[in-house]
Amino acid sequence: MVFEMIDNMDRLIDTSHIKWPLCTFQHRDWPSTKIYDRYSYELSSESTLGQAGGNWGDHFTSGNPHKEKQKPYFIIADKLGLENYHVLIQTQMPGQQMAMHLDGGSRKRYSYLSDADHKSELKRVFVFLEDWKEGQIIQMGDHNIAHWKKGQVLAFDWTAVKHGTANFGSHERPMLCVTGTKTTKWNDLWGDRHNKIIDL
Repeated sequence: MVFEMIDNMDRLIDTSHIKWPLCTFQHRDWPSTKIYDRYSYELSSESTLGQAGGNWGDHFTSGNPHKEKQKPYFIIADKLGLENYHVLIQTQMPGQQMAMHLDGGSRKRYSYLSDADHKSELKRVFVFLEDWKEGQIIQMGDHNIAHWKKGQVLAFDWTAVKHGTANFGSHERPMLCVTGTKTTKWNDLWGDRHNKIIDL
């Protein structure tokens, strides 16, 4: 099933593992999606790459946002109620795809967390930086996500829900991948069944 999002409505998917949309950010002057600093993949999971195949960089281009020119991207992480966060811009070009996989839980970057805390305390979301365009799809388990709007947030249990992405359209698909440890603010947002609108 493909879900089309309408602003200010209840969540379209609200399970124990997937929240779509978790919330929607709005901003008068969104920064560019330009990647200023390419991600090195040194702390990326080899198990994820083994499932997806290919080499890092084949599936999308990933980079660290500029701390001044793209400051709102970091504010998003804070407003989500995540601490010790890591924010990446991921741009998937036409023809690229990331095969269905389960993530290992950023074991290298968050090596100080116990195995149990990796699964319970560490959270991840995708934040869409442009409106959906034809040929762009994200699959979460048996749910196909499309027709997103800029600023909408897809939250999911990345170690329990198999997921993959593809861009068989003709436009780039930029999004933020935000990872961090949860706080009470996150718990409140996760538990809210509505698509909360948050100003940046």
